[in-house]
Parts: sequence; C-alpha cells; structure tokens
Amino acid sequence: MEGALRAEHLQLRSQGRSLRRHRQRVRRLARIGEPQLAWLKSDLAGQGKDARIVVFAHRPLFDLMPQWDWATRDGAQAIELLMPYRNVTVFYGHIHRSITT
Repeated sequence: MEGALRAEHLQLRSQGRSLRRHRQRVRRLARIGEPQLAWLKSDLAGQGKDARIVVFAHRPLFDLMPQWDWATRDGAQAIELLMPYRNVTVFYGHIHRSITT
C-alpha cells in the first residue's frame, strides 16, 4: 500500500488505570512504571536498530506542559530506551484540561 504506515514492531503502552483515579492520584501516578520500562527494554533488545517501531501512549512521553499534567513522569526513561533505534514513531492519545472558575 503506497503511503500506508508499515511497522515491523508495535508498542502499546497504557497509563489508563491511573487516569481513572482521583485527580491528585493521577498526578502522582501518571507514569509508565518500572515493570513496564523493564518489559520495554527487554522487548526492544530483540529488535534491530533499523526496525520500524511504533509506540502508542496515552500521555506525551515528554514534558509538554507539566504544570497542566501533560507529561509522563518517567517518560524520559522510555525515550532513552528508544533513542538507539533509527525508525521510531510515538503517538500519544490526547491531552485535556479542566478549567473551573
């Protein structure tokens, strides 16, 4: 298929459980966590440096706007694990902010 996204390896990451909790807990728990980071490291070890890797995450892995909770606390660790690979695409679901007056 011309123009289609063709990936050799898909990564599906979910931080969803923490998002259903109370807002204060969400801020504290918006992270990937050591078990998933260890799994990611192990899973990536089996991939060639030229493999096409696609990662899906609920929140941005980088600190887009931490004061609005648009970040993943340990996302930098995931990015560090992905950096040696030449063809990585990361999608994050959405961001939103409640505004009360």
